[in-house]
Amino acid sequence: MTRITPTITVSDKTSDVFLLSGDLVYSTVPDFVKKGESLFVKGSNKIVVDCSAVKHIDSAGLSLLLEWKRVCQKFHKECLYESLPAQAAKLIETFKLQALI
Repeated sequence: MTRITPTITVSDKTSDVFLLSGDLVYSTVPDFVKKGESLFVKGSNKIVVDCSAVKHIDSAGLSLLLEWKRVCQKFHKECLYESLPAQAAKLIETFKLQALI
């Protein structure tokens, strides 16, 4: 199965809303960690990541989202995820991560 490399772009609405798209899986996540970090540190105190265009997510993708949360906390920013795919909801429930995401 061919994976779609993830992208993160600034939304047309505001510079603090980011559209995340593609496949957040083991093979695509490692090279993508720093890209989100570099965008988030420049934003305001509230970062919103729209995940409505994420096609597939596995535990590595979920780890990426947790890492971005940690980075935002380090810089005293709030990080919110919107429109997470159903796969993410299942993983969050399975690993009991509701309070973290």
